[in-house]
Amino acid sequence: MTRIPIIDKRSASRPEAPTTAPTTAAEPAAAPAADQTGAAPAEEARDRRLVAVEAERDEWRERALRLAAELDNLRKLVDQRVDNEVFRREQERLTRWLELGDVLDRALRQAATATPEWRRGLEDVVRTFDELLTRAGAVRIDTTGPFDPAVHEALAVVPDPTRENGAIAAVERAGWMLGDRLLRAAGVVVVRNRPA
Repeated sequence: MTRIPIIDKRSASRPEAPTTAPTTAAEPAAAPAADQTGAAPAEEARDRRLVAVEAERDEWRERALRLAAELDNLRKLVDQRVDNEVFRREQERLTRWLELGDVLDRALRQAATATPEWRRGLEDVVRTFDELLTRAGAVRIDTTGPFDPAVHEALAVVPDPTRENGAIAAVERAGWMLGDRLLRAAGVVVVRNRPA
């Protein structure tokens, strides 16, 4: 096996000791101690740098998470504003057509005494109108159940001992939903009996 000589380059860069100084046996033992004390500050510096880098990494990670959360909130806000604007425009467009529907509903109520042919014709027109609005995403609000302030507007109250309080006695104006939002509340007459 060939031995490779190890050359200590540190000794070449050190200034040579004065030739007049006497050499003692204690000096070689002091050299490794100096090496150890020289290595210890290097390790401490490396540890301090590592701690600083880890702190910086954590700070950047926290910033990235905060920015991601802010971006997500901004995206939700923009989506909500877009939905609101789309709904507002659809509401404006469809509300104009609802006036025509109100006229058709009144005509249908007045046609109760008309001939069956006239009544069937009006019913067909109203059904076609409802189908057109349904294709646009609007649906008539149900008025067969009790009064619901979320979707019904009480235009008047009437006593009717044959019915319960809160029942809908008549529908004066059809109500409509656009998707899951209220397009227009149904205008209804509500039963309210005096307590006995």
